[in-house]
Amino acid sequence: MKTTAKPNLETVNRSFSLTYALRALAREAGHDLDNADLNAALGLSFMTCAPQDTTEDLSWWSLCARDAYLIEAGRLFGIGIREMHPPEAARGLHHAEAFAQHFEASYRPLVARALENGQPVLAWQGWPGDNEALWGILRRTAPDGVGVAGITRATPDAPTDVPDVPLVRCPVQLYVVETLSPKSPPADELLDMVLAHARGVLADQPGARFGVVTGPRAYDAWIERIKAADAGDKSPPQESQGHQQLAAAIIAGHQSGIRFLQAQLDRSTPRIRTVITTLTAACHKVVTALTPSLNAKSLGAMMRDAAGRNRLAGQLGHARDAAAEMLDVLDTHLRPAS
Repeated sequence: MKTTAKPNLETVNRSFSLTYALRALAREAGHDLDNADLNAALGLSFMTCAPQDTTEDLSWWSLCARDAYLIEAGRLFGIGIREMHPPEAARGLHHAEAFAQHFEASYRPLVARALENGQPVLAWQGWPGDNEALWGILRRTAPDGVGVAGITRATPDAPTDVPDVPLVRCPVQLYVVETLSPKSPPADELLDMVLAHARGVLADQPGARFGVVTGPRAYDAWIERIKAADAGDKSPPQESQGHQQLAAAIIAGHQSGIRFLQAQLDRSTPRIRTVITTLTAACHKVVTALTPSLNAKSLGAMMRDAAGRNRLAGQLGHARDAAAEMLDVLDTHLRPAS
């Protein structure tokens, strides 16, 4: 019987567009960075995120707060990044028509000045077509769209020598790349950052600034949303598709995390190996709990009635328990010695 290979969710998942943009910047500067290293340093390998406005489409959830640790991770990899405005200023702006005037008056001149100085700008949202909600790299001003143009990266190895495309709407988050001397960081420094950022996203540290909840609290919001799938404006088929896309993003993140963690085993002390082994096992539990959600047919059947949604909520509960397990081991590991 012929079998079909499972897709590599790490390479097809659009929730990694910020990672891919950073990797593209590094490659243009002559250095290749590892996807799993970047994902882990950004906290994306362990992040489950829910916007505080939980009425947003479920497919949107995995696109939020990807830049929670962008500045710190960029610095570790030799990329100096400065936010153009704080994350709080971007909350809810993808629905705000009035932001266009503010962007034109305040932010477009700042972007133009950075580009004139040879400093690319990372931008979230505003790209044309299916790439609208991706992170991308602004590289020049343009007469079309909102006056700036650049490239997006939907896959890790997409070519960078492609024509720039003008943004058709104002981006809601912007970061200036002030210095670009990319490097692979020392293994111990990278692991220290990854563990700290993993704990951060599991403990909901980015939440207040980005208008989200992360970690076990995000699973709680997800479970509540699934249980009430037929009580609001979203139809069960629409919810099924959003749920499947969100599950795929979370699986991809944890698969990337597993790859990163496994690479650290041979270079770690026995104590750290215990932490890594526990985190790896918990990541596998998340993947196992969410994998049934990738089957569109069975997922659609479960979403059609309360009993099925309760079963689905139970699977999410297993993933939540695994996230809580990761937070517990990281809290213990990172707690200052008394």
